[in-house]
Amino acid sequence: MKTTQRLRPHAAKGLLAVSALWAGLSAAPAVHADQILIAQTSLISGTVSTVDSFTAPGTGTVTIQLANIPWPAALSSLSFFASSGTQVVASGTVPPPSGPVSGTILDSFQVTPGTYFAHITGTAAPAAPGSPYDLGLYSMQVSFAPAVPLPATAWLLVGGLVMLLGVGSKVGVLKQPGPMSAAT
Repeated sequence: MKTTQRLRPHAAKGLLAVSALWAGLSAAPAVHADQILIAQTSLISGTVSTVDSFTAPGTGTVTIQLANIPWPAALSSLSFFASSGTQVVASGTVPPPSGPVSGTILDSFQVTPGTYFAHITGTAAPAAPGSPYDLGLYSMQVSFAPAVPLPATAWLLVGGLVMLLGVGSKVGVLKQPGPMSAAT
């Protein structure tokens, strides 16, 4: 009976600590999933150069995925560069497809809030020797992942660990067992 009465105040403290931890977790800044800024598939006839603009809503990472789709034939060349208003921030050339599998390039770069531009240049090749059609297809996806505020996350983790250690020592989970006394 004495053991039950002794544990009730500790259980109340443990419940209070868990409630405080839950309140701290719910007050933490929300983490957002990647946001797609551009998703498009374009048909090219001959040689084409396009520019698409996109806006980064905050500090984070932009990822550009560009694919040379072999329909009706693969493009003979496909390249891109991404720029801000003042500088080139990324560039690349898509490798040719291997068989029915698209040639793809994936490039990521850090951004601050603002407007950026994706410049695409592609050249279609005739589908077959002597064919009058020089068509090709490419696909582009630009996505944005916000930066996670690490200092707030680290403080939340440290605070939770300190609370768990405090509750564990009060309840007796972390105490060294003493010598067993004989039951009388």
